[in-house]
Amino acid sequence: MTLLGLLASKPMHGYEVRQLMKNAAMEHWVDVPQGSVYPALQRMATDGLLEVVEVTKEGKRPTKTVYRITDEGRAEHLRLLRNAWGDPALSGFPVDVALYFVWFLPAEEIALLLSERIDRVDQRLANVADARRHNEVASETFGLPAPYMEMLSDLLEHAQVTLNTERQWAERVLGRLLEGAYTFDEDGAGARGHEQRSAEASQ
Repeated sequence: MTLLGLLASKPMHGYEVRQLMKNAAMEHWVDVPQGSVYPALQRMATDGLLEVVEVTKEGKRPTKTVYRITDEGRAEHLRLLRNAWGDPALSGFPVDVALYFVWFLPAEEIALLLSERIDRVDQRLANVADARRHNEVASETFGLPAPYMEMLSDLLEHAQVTLNTERQWAERVLGRLLEGAYTFDEDGAGARGHEQRSAEASQ
């Protein structure tokens, strides 16, 4: 959805796309690692969502492949946008799976990892705050359109609210862990027994 949206404005090569993402501080609200951009563009071209319009090479510099969105790509982008607006997608968090299998790691180790998680959330919160201040300065300096700045403000606020909620949840789980809420039999035998009973009950 991100890459198709960016390419819907004009044809671009991978480096241009990455720079746009960087300039918009997308790392705060989009899960698109920079290293995945080029493979994703190639894959979407193979799938017919993009088409290659130009391939150039200057001296020893890497080859630049310019991509343009296709009609099929525009239709897919609109489908993804409609789905994103309506579906809260409140599932698929890796930490939820880790919590379900909590007995595989010692409580002391999980406590340390949760503390690291909280520290990382705090760092991301600081980065979001910096991005919000940067946007305010950019708006005054470059005279960016008000609707665009309002949109960016709401994007970063969503990131801030989500991170604050994540921090509260991690602190709660850490406290319950230290209180022994997730203490199972040795090697998680009690949990495995529960899984077996749940499987039998569902049959």
